Amino acid sequence: EYGVENYYCRGVCCFLFMMSMTDDLFQTVNLAGLLYYVPSDNSKWVRYDLPAWTTDKEHAKSVFGLSEFHLVKFGISGMPLRWKLATAIFVFIPKAVMWW
Repeated sequence: EYGVENYYCRGVCCFLFMMSMTDDLFQTVNLAGLLYYVPSDNSKWVRYDLPAWTTDKEHAKSVFGLSEFHLVKFGISGMPLRWKLATAIFVFIPKAVMWW
């Protein structure tokens, strides 16, 4: 109840609230960029990379003492269009409407 009576307390509360909401605004803008820039293909996001100097994985693993997991690489390759649409409809649009 003191925050309702004191002008400075009300100002600090509003400032703290807007600081937390600004982070959500930046996350919403970043989500829009992600949906726009990630390719709309259904390519693989996990690949198995052998060193360039050999084609035998067992030899490469024995030379450096690696396991199978060390030769697996992860990356962003694309997002199918149906998942982009679902994310836009169920996540991005509701967040953008709340900011309107």
